[in-house]
Amino acid sequence: ATPRGIIPLSHFFSPAITRADGIAVASRAVTATIIGLIMAEDKLAPLSDANIADAITARHGVTLTPRAIAKHRAKHHIAKAPNRKIKPQKIKPKKIKPRKVMSKRVQSKNIMH
Repeated sequence: ATPRGIIPLSHFFSPAITRADGIAVASRAVTATIIGLIMAEDKLAPLSDANIADAITARHGVTLTPRAIAKHRAKHHIAKAPNRKIKPQKIKPKKIKPRKVMSKRVQSKNIMH
């Protein structure tokens, strides 16, 4: 027993996702990878759920569908790719006012006075 009471044994383990070769991968490891990929992505072109699924397959050997990735994202309150995308800010060029060109007549008056 602990000061907080009895802790169920299942609290210390995470559900496993089985790879094609039969080896189990911890669900927490997959979720951590998803979060890591999203945190490191290019914010101008965020990864889609299909791209994340492909990266998980390459990294862990686990085949996940984009729908499964969406469920993991939703569980951790992570937005969809279009909502994570930031738009580049356009820098507006300063408008330069053209100088008024004085006529020769006006210039000669200014010089004489």
